[in-house]
Amino acid sequence: MALSTISSWSSSSFTSPWLYDVFLSFRGEDTRDTFTAHLYHALIQKGIRSFIDDDEVKRGDEISTKLLPAIEDSRISIIILSKNYASSTWCLDELVKILECKKSKQQIVLPVFYHVDPSDIRHQRGTFGELLAKHAENLYGDMKLHMWKTALQEVANLSGDHLIINGNESKFIDGIVQEVSRIVNHSYLHVAKYPVGLDSKVWDIMNLHVSVGTNDVRMVGILGVGGIGKTTLAKSIYNSIAFGFEASCFLANVSDTANQVYGLVQLQETILSKIFGDCKSFKVDSIVMGSSMIKHRLPSKRVLLILDGVDHLNQLETLAGGHDWFGEGSRIIITTRDQHLLTTHGVDSTYKMRGLNQDDALQLFCWHAFRSEKPVDGYGEFVEQIINYAGSLPLVLTVLGSDLYGRSKKEWESALDQYKKIPHQDIQRILQTSYNRLSENEKNIFLDIACCFIGDVFDDVIKILDSFDFCPNFWIPRLREKCLIFELNGKLQMHDLLRDMGREVVRQESPKNPGARSRLFNHEDVRDVLEEDTGTENVKAIVVDFLEDDDMIRLSSKAFKKMKRLRLFRYRNARFSGELKSLPNGIRVLDWPKCPLQSLPQFHGDRLVILRMPFSLIQEIRLEFKAEMIFPGKKIPDWFSHCKEITSNSHRCKFDIKVAPPYNLDDIIGIAFCAVIEPVATIILAVSIMRGDTYARNYWDARAAFDEIDSDHVWLRYLTTEDIMHLRAVRVDRADDLGIIFESRDPNSVIFKRCGVHLLYKQHEPNTKDHAGHVPHHENIGNLANPMGGSQLSKRRRVDYDEYEDNHNIESNLYTQQRKPASTLEIKIFLISSVWRSSYVK
Repeated sequence: MALSTISSWSSSSFTSPWLYDVFLSFRGEDTRDTFTAHLYHALIQKGIRSFIDDDEVKRGDEISTKLLPAIEDSRISIIILSKNYASSTWCLDELVKILECKKSKQQIVLPVFYHVDPSDIRHQRGTFGELLAKHAENLYGDMKLHMWKTALQEVANLSGDHLIINGNESKFIDGIVQEVSRIVNHSYLHVAKYPVGLDSKVWDIMNLHVSVGTNDVRMVGILGVGGIGKTTLAKSIYNSIAFGFEASCFLANVSDTANQVYGLVQLQETILSKIFGDCKSFKVDSIVMGSSMIKHRLPSKRVLLILDGVDHLNQLETLAGGHDWFGEGSRIIITTRDQHLLTTHGVDSTYKMRGLNQDDALQLFCWHAFRSEKPVDGYGEFVEQIINYAGSLPLVLTVLGSDLYGRSKKEWESALDQYKKIPHQDIQRILQTSYNRLSENEKNIFLDIACCFIGDVFDDVIKILDSFDFCPNFWIPRLREKCLIFELNGKLQMHDLLRDMGREVVRQESPKNPGARSRLFNHEDVRDVLEEDTGTENVKAIVVDFLEDDDMIRLSSKAFKKMKRLRLFRYRNARFSGELKSLPNGIRVLDWPKCPLQSLPQFHGDRLVILRMPFSLIQEIRLEFKAEMIFPGKKIPDWFSHCKEITSNSHRCKFDIKVAPPYNLDDIIGIAFCAVIEPVATIILAVSIMRGDTYARNYWDARAAFDEIDSDHVWLRYLTTEDIMHLRAVRVDRADDLGIIFESRDPNSVIFKRCGVHLLYKQHEPNTKDHAGHVPHHENIGNLANPMGGSQLSKRRRVDYDEYEDNHNIESNLYTQQRKPASTLEIKIFLISSVWRSSYVK
């Protein structure tokens, strides 16, 4: 790109993006030395940059290549339609090009009907009809003739100025100049020094959403994460189309102003003064008064109103409460980071911002860092690292490019290391505004995801966060609506820079003492806290994620003693040595493959939700934990009421369970499944729960990764009340019996050794019709919170269901009339193997 482009960008981004204010299209032999000359002179006298072709431009059959760019670079085209205008193929080609630019670039077209009747042009009669007929003789069947006729009809239908014969030409020209002055004197907003990749976005939103020219009132949202370019796009749109409305107003940083004292009142006054042009006449005493004034005064105006940076519904309700607040053809454009806000307010459409593509990202960064569109020799590798770090956010590319401009290679290298540890302060400040506006629960969930759960299975994270009492099913959709997280292929994701922003929030909790932070994820900080026993009760989560698998952490025996609020410990790599005396009682997730401990440290475990310890050295685990588990072992817990030994290598095991009165399947509130498996391939485990051939639930045990070894493991999972409801939702009819099938989708990856099932029912009130002192039979209910308790009801049965004995005659008689003919609810538990990749365990 030539250096002249830089100059053009720099000037146009502050003032007008157009090279010319006016392009004059006319038939030279009719008006060049008379009306057109006078009009051109009047425009120049007013400082209006106007393009007119001079005598040196040689006219031919085809439009000059010099004129095409002039038309494209002009804000307004004035078409002087005189008697012989249609005789020139040059003029007709100009007209077609001008109307194309009206559609594609939102240019303004002002037709001047000079001593001609607009209806003659519209209906192509009189002189215009005769001239077109002559063209038809030479262009029989040519599409160009059709284009000319269509263009003449279109321009004749536009609102224009009509100068009749003997009309006052001087006064007529003054009126045109005043109208043009009103348009070109419109102030332009600074857009960007280097607006790379902006044109295509402007085109998309203008054509697919804003659609200027129709008489409907339209509200359009521009949605995206901070730094992605929403404000830049809104400014560019404003500069492109504001002059086409009776009045316009761009309200910048709405949320910042609205959160100040009397901020909303100030914004209402700004709208009224911008639209009507008299500041003193619009004194607003209250928000209610301001809303009323806007609602009752603006319906008379066709306005463009842009509300930039909205973050609360009351801002929209008080500034642009409804479509009926504005006149026909008005456009209201709202930029925000919150999808729910736009949905609630009822916008007509939403444009979702996307980041820059790789080429545009490279070019934007290079313009700021090198003042050219390509890297300087020797800096290519640095630039690639920056692009990968910044992703597609224009804000980050602009800030970092400007920061590195003119610096040496050593300074670049040092800066890159610093960016990876601590985000640039300008980037952090802008991105953190999204975090600062979150509720307390949203902040906790956001920080947990940023520090612990990126790339994890979505349903898995929901379950964990729910155990933290964060109500994730309510708050996570809100974080998605605010563009802070997203789901990709069933996994939870977050933009790298938002992740870094969240982690910097955590670091700032205690910059000098990692043990006083809420979450530990940096490998150096984790090592320091676990080896030096510097953790405090502030620590809520620890993720062990070292750069190398063979890094050794020498555990302090009291490493966790002070971390009384720790709720999550997750291992990803590294090795441990030493012994632990205790773990925090409130821990919910203990995810520690290859744990070197011989036995679990002391802790209650009554709040444990996930216990994953494959390939650990632990000899025994207390099986009363109510948790999803995976750990080395060969035994089904004693409290399982239904258990089967499998004598030969098998990938399938089936249970037929007859539900005994007074219970039926609607009474089941929980099911525990357990299997002793031998992994014989490199796999990860997944679970699909089905009712017949219908999927009810899918789970991915993404951290239960097995290498190719012969080591038996116990897999245990609970089917919750919510899961049971999903099974009922796919039931066709009421069933009496339960079929449970364990199956490995790939016989070559998992072999079943033993399988078990345990049912938990809701408690029935004693029936007053029962025999005195009789206690209704429970199907080995047990207690999932403490299964070893109530063992008198939990004695294991080695079941042969072909010889099932019904010795519950009393109960059967009592419930005979309530039961339908027997049918079976079949639940399939598929253990699905998948090719193991390191990304699954990171």
